[in-house]
Amino acid sequence: MFGQSRGENTGEAPLAKPSEIQHQILTKYLKPGMTEDETLKALERFNEELQLEFKKLNITAQDFIAEFQATRLARVGSQAEVDREDIRTEAIRKLKGDSDRSAAITFAAIIESELGSALRKHLTREDEHRKLVDDQFKENGLFGTFGARITAGTLLSVFGQEAAINLKTISKIRNRFAHRIDVDSFDHNDISTLCANLKLIDRHIRKDSEGLKLAVPGYVINTEYGYAENYDLCGSPRSRFFTSCMFLLNALMNVQAGTRSPALF
Repeated sequence: MFGQSRGENTGEAPLAKPSEIQHQILTKYLKPGMTEDETLKALERFNEELQLEFKKLNITAQDFIAEFQATRLARVGSQAEVDREDIRTEAIRKLKGDSDRSAAITFAAIIESELGSALRKHLTREDEHRKLVDDQFKENGLFGTFGARITAGTLLSVFGQEAAINLKTISKIRNRFAHRIDVDSFDHNDISTLCANLKLIDRHIRKDSEGLKLAVPGYVINTEYGYAENYDLCGSPRSRFFTSCMFLLNALMNVQAGTRSPALF
């Protein structure tokens, strides 16, 4: 059966998980700085080798899907959270082709929502208090606004001052796009100035010949959506905004999983 040792009585190494095999082969073929054509060819070679490796180890597509779903459920805690994560993932995926205004407002809303979830995790200790806590995150509750959640997170030591400043800056960028008709681009002077103040990533992200690296041990930035693979810390305001949001999103998800994220301090 999948997941058991390759041979319990033969002393062979345990069978790797499908996701581990996938990651090993993917990193073999995909390299930073590849052109679109090179990337497509690399993905073809990756897919061919992955199928051969799965066939050799008698791993089926159902095994892979089952492992992926079980890992997600264990990480987020409930099917409802899995469904919420799917909605968020799809929303972020669509941002790549959105206008600057739409992308900024949507991504900021996602960060605000995930900040709320991180605070709920921090505040909710007993089931009997869950409704009381949830009520505080409604529109008229104590933590109903982005600003109130940032203040609460700072006071409760969910994150440090620098992360708070970055979250406030994201909120300001969202408000500029939402309430000013003349602001419709990240290249607008007001927006580009605010994006330049998103400095948390400067301390945690560096780029070398192998691509993006994080200065926080054991912490991985999600580059699935293409915002960070070729990220330049002195790049466009839109790039800095998106990568900052992605970085904070990953850190807040760590908090939701019950881990104090060093990336937020």
